[in-house]
Parts: sequence; C-alpha cells; structure tokens
Amino acid sequence: MQDASCDRISDRCKEAPRAECDDTFQALFCKSDATATACAKALETAACGGTPAECQGIADTVPAIQLCNEFLDTFCEALAACGKVSKSDCRQQLAGSVPCAEAVGITPSYDTCKAALPEQSCDASGNIALPESCKGVVKVNTVAAPTSSPPGLGWQASTAVSPGGLLAR
Repeated sequence: MQDASCDRISDRCKEAPRAECDDTFQALFCKSDATATACAKALETAACGGTPAECQGIADTVPAIQLCNEFLDTFCEALAACGKVSKSDCRQQLAGSVPCAEAVGITPSYDTCKAALPEQSCDASGNIALPESCKGVVKVNTVAAPTSSPPGLGWQASTAVSPGGLLAR
C-alpha cells in the first residue's frame, strides 16, 4: 500500500515530496493485508484530491500507541539511570506533553532506537542525547499534535501526505 499511496500522492498528483510520503507511509500499520491490497488497487485509478473509499480507516493506530509508550518507558529508564529523575517522575512529566494517544505510526528505525537509548551517556546536567535513530521515530496526527515537542524527543508529525480518512480511531 505504501508504494501505491506514494505513487499517487507524490508521483502522479504532486501533493507531497516522495521522500516525505515514503517516510510517513512506511511508519503506518494496516488493519489487514486484504484491506491494504484493496486500497492499493483502488489507488491505481483514483483521482487526485480525495481518498478512495477502500482506503478509509485502514490504518491501525493501536500498535503505534503501544510502541510509543514502550519508547517512553525506555527513554525514562535511560534518563533515570543518570540520577536526575526517577522513571515514574519522568513519565509523569512527559504525560502532558507527549501525545502517545495521537501516535499513528512508528518508523522502521524504532528497534535500533530502542536498543540505543540505554547505551546513551549522561551529560553533566543529567540528561541524555537522543540517538539519531530516535529522531522522528514516532509519527503523530498533526491535528492533535503539540506545536512543540519536549526537549530532545523530536516528535515528527505526519503531514498532509496522510489522507484524513486513512487514519482510523
């Protein structure tokens, strides 16, 4: 479905740069293979400017939300190892500013990111630098995303390349 979506959105309709489209659609989870196949087939002939009915609500946000929360746990464990804050205090501080409930996708670098976090060194002020593999690892819905991300977390909002009907709640 990712190739079909980006072929239409970027190559045919020129609605977004190809790299941006690929980055967004590679991060999504589909509800089923059959639904993704039906969407991909519909996209082959779909007109620009709309989302085919076969593509409405096919993204499954549940895995993204779960993985976002696992990422925060790992991040807070790594930060707690620096001695500046406890894991539970870190999670509590991030609860109001990190929109895991609005996560729509996870980039392919997630496993590399999660493995790298515990290996990060603490700086003089008790913080850790976010590994390159973690930057933009969680895609969030732009409608509900915060306008700024917590220092160092680098949330990446899904952009207009993700048709509104594609994301199901």
